[in-house]
Amino acid sequence: MNVIAIIAVIAAIIGLAVAVGLASWISKADEGNDRMKEIAGYIREGAMAFLSREYKIMIPVIIILFLLIGFFISWVTGILYVCGALLSVLAGFFGMKVATLGNVRTANAAKESGMNKALKVAFRSGAVMGLAVPDYELVQRSIKGSGMCSDEMRRKVESAVEIQRERYRNTGYENNGSLDEEGIALFCIPDEEGRKLMTEAYVKMGLTMRSYNRLLKVARSIADLEGDEQMRAEHIAEALMYRTTDIGNER
Repeated sequence: MNVIAIIAVIAAIIGLAVAVGLASWISKADEGNDRMKEIAGYIREGAMAFLSREYKIMIPVIIILFLLIGFFISWVTGILYVCGALLSVLAGFFGMKVATLGNVRTANAAKESGMNKALKVAFRSGAVMGLAVPDYELVQRSIKGSGMCSDEMRRKVESAVEIQRERYRNTGYENNGSLDEEGIALFCIPDEEGRKLMTEAYVKMGLTMRSYNRLLKVARSIADLEGDEQMRAEHIAEALMYRTTDIGNER
């Protein structure tokens, strides 16, 4: 593990420790009267039911993507994807848990002590999710161990920008993000394995055409970052990974 990865892990641990401290502080705040506690209980019950239903939908998607990534890229990458998905799930769970603890305490703080105390409780309860998401992401990145420094990433981005500038010269498009359906059909063409992967994702994940086209544009950008004009299965798989992570964090 390089120095940057070690610093990232230390920063993540500190951030998670702060999040735990904030959650503990919120749990000790006064919930208010019995009626407020009763209503808060119903809200927590509904929130947990929502998460339970969401996770039941996500688990099959995660399994399917794990298998696709394992077959088309590598099983190590598939395992890392599962780790990232689980960390995303944990961030969502703890964030929701603390948010449902904080809402009634915010209301009671406003009732008993005024707006300043209420804002203090509200901001601290929201900060738990705000800390958990990037800290889990730091852990994931450190496990992945890419070790890519900022200068190297900058060079990759600058190279990808130049690639797109040359590709779309005199076409009416500025970059991958500006592509319409016609442009996608012309410039976002995967190889044979990539087409098979997109077809499986379209069928098994129930993608809309809008989601399908967005995935192709993301995969096109990933290929550009790698300096690869040909979109391959690994680029498609990585785009699918990002999409599932986004779904996991949509609360």
